[in-house]
Amino acid sequence: DIADCHNNLGHLFFKMGEYESAREQFQNAADLYEKLLDKHESTASSYHNLAATYLAMGSHPEALEYFKQASTMRLEVLGDHVHTANSFHGLGEVHYNMGDFPSAVEAFRKASEMRSTVLGDHQDTAKSYHRLGQAQSDMGDLKEAMKSLQKSLLIRKPSLGDHPDIADCHNNLGHLFFKMGE
Repeated sequence: DIADCHNNLGHLFFKMGEYESAREQFQNAADLYEKLLDKHESTASSYHNLAATYLAMGSHPEALEYFKQASTMRLEVLGDHVHTANSFHGLGEVHYNMGDFPSAVEAFRKASEMRSTVLGDHQDTAKSYHRLGQAQSDMGDLKEAMKSLQKSLLIRKPSLGDHPDIADCHNNLGHLFFKMGE
């Protein structure tokens, strides 16, 4: 119960933009979950929350470490699950922000495939394909980037219609065509 209280306080501080206080609460929750539950979804969730907080703070090395721990533990405890995919997506975001595009591609690919399996045609699936395409483009793998961005667009368009995310997909596809000389 105490660990859950720390976790809930962490979420409140995070929503208020008080990231250092959120980090402290999530760390307290993680420490208690580790001690009481060891490898458990609650422990992995605390790692994910710590990672997201570090990412929001711009502390990429710490975010990277906690997303690795969260994705590894969630894969072990939950298998292919929406929460596992979320941790892999977060891992991709950190790798991307750090300029490690090959690792970002690997993490976004895992997230997009897992989300596709677990969620089907869902906006989170489309988001992972979109970020995968961006990372592939930044690596210079333009044909694969085109495929990923088109998958994202095919998933998003039916449910979103005219929406900024659709415009973003078209914009990124336009840049790819330009890079390819088309």
